[in-house]
Amino acid sequence: MTVVVATCLLDDGTEVYVLDPPPDRPEDEHPEMKSSDKVSERTGKNSWRIRDPKAFRERTIIAEESNLLKWAGQYHTASLRDERLGRNRPELIAMPDAPLETKRTDVGIFRGTEEPLFPKLGLRSLRMFTGVDEDVLNELLIQPREPEEPGARLRHMP
Repeated sequence: MTVVVATCLLDDGTEVYVLDPPPDRPEDEHPEMKSSDKVSERTGKNSWRIRDPKAFRERTIIAEESNLLKWAGQYHTASLRDERLGRNRPELIAMPDAPLETKRTDVGIFRGTEEPLFPKLGLRSLRMFTGVDEDVLNELLIQPREPEEPGARLRHMP
C-alpha cells in the first residue's frame, strides 16, 4: 500500500493531508480484496475517487498514527497499526520500541529518541532528537484515535 502524506505548517497549527491511492501495478493488488471492497480507485494520472469515505478516513488516521509512532521510535507498536492497513513489514515487527526520552522546549514537551550523528567521525556531542508531542504520543500508546467527522482537520495542534 502507498500513502501520500503532506503537511502544511500554519501560523496557528498544522494540517496533515493523507492520500491513499490504489496500486499502480496488478502485482501490488491485495488478492484477498475484491474490486468492490477498495477504498479508492484511480480515475486519472493524478486523481482518485474515494469509494468509501468512512473507510478512507479510518485508514488515514491509522496511517498517521503509524507515522507518528515511528517518528518517536515506537517501531513495533507502529507495525501493529500497519497490520491493520494490510502492510506487513516483518523488519518493523521484529524491531522493539526504542526507549523513550523526554525533551522540554519552549513550545512543549516531546517524547522520542535521540541518536548521535556521525559517531564514526568522533562527533559525540552532535545528536539528533526525533519526537512527538508528549500528550499526542501518550494517547497513541494508550489506544488508537477514533475517526473524526467528515470535513474536520486530521490533526490541528495549537
